[in-house]
Amino acid sequence: MSFFRTGARAAGRFILGRIGKLVAWPIRRRLYAFEAATHEPRAVQQALLQRILASQRDTAFGRDHHFQDIKT
Repeated sequence: MSFFRTGARAAGRFILGRIGKLVAWPIRRRLYAFEAATHEPRAVQQALLQRILASQRDTAFGRDHHFQDIKT
């Protein structure tokens, strides 16, 4: 009985280890991307502003405030 219990524990640890690696991989990628973005904060902020302006330029607020003309 203890052989099966030990084997089941080992198998469980193996499976959980594999699942942990699969779950950690996308998180690790996002962490590396975030860390890389900290090297160029001005460029990252500029790109974010441009994305926001582009996505909102066709809204009533964007048209009223001429988002299409903002070139910062």
